[in-house]
Amino acid sequence: MFDRIHKIVLSALGIASHTEAEQKKVLEKIGPMLYQAIMTRTLLEMEEEDKNTFTEMMSKNPSPEIMFTFLTEACPEIDDIAKEEAARAREEHKNILAVA
Repeated sequence: MFDRIHKIVLSALGIASHTEAEQKKVLEKIGPMLYQAIMTRTLLEMEEEDKNTFTEMMSKNPSPEIMFTFLTEACPEIDDIAKEEAARAREEHKNILAVA
């Protein structure tokens, strides 16, 4: 699931066709903020029980794959959220994306 979200993010940022090195450079700068925004918005859409389960899961320091698999199952709108947040990040960080 994380791979799917990652591909959506790369596409929405407009860097899917860039080299892996260029993608990595951009994601090192804005990736943490972007993925945090996706998680935060996804949590806002979830039922309280799912939020509690996610909080418990986070205490075990899960891999991104496990985390995003859960988020995808708990929030069917995650693909749209990822696109929206990546588009917002693209607009806010044009200078970083211009370098890639």
